[in-house]
Amino acid sequence: YFQSCDAILFLLSPEMIADPRKCEREMMNFTVMINQVTEGGGKGLRIPIGLMVTKADGIAGFENESQVALIGRKADYLKAKSFKEFVDGICNQYHVARNIVFQEQVRKTLGNLALFFDFLMTLSMEFQVFFVSSVGHVRKAETPDGKLVTRPPEDPDGIGVKAPFLWVVE
Repeated sequence: YFQSCDAILFLLSPEMIADPRKCEREMMNFTVMINQVTEGGGKGLRIPIGLMVTKADGIAGFENESQVALIGRKADYLKAKSFKEFVDGICNQYHVARNIVFQEQVRKTLGNLALFFDFLMTLSMEFQVFFVSSVGHVRKAETPDGKLVTRPPEDPDGIGVKAPFLWVVE
């Protein structure tokens, strides 16, 4: 099924990323998928791979489209660096660093995904990390019993949903 695919977009929720056991399980799923694409070899992957962090509207500091694609066009060289240099470089880009809260969330998210990147960076230089929200900015609302709950906006307007697909076709 996967052997003739043109790209892989792997979706990861913030809740999964924050849970080491769930993250490890998803890493195994990712490895299985990559092995299917490469017919078990895992070497020289020649298709783009996008890691999509979903529900980004719930991530502190996530504000707009400028924060969707983490690896800026001039930062591709970071993919050839060590993981620490990669994370530091990503976090020092203007679109990440201009919001210190978001910068810390990015650093934490990438750190939790270290296993993904350790594996991915040995396979391909064609990857990107996307922060996406299918509904846009959520709002907090109080229930009749006084609890704060998250509600989608009245008029959902996704942030970054198209970006991974446009990146694949480029």
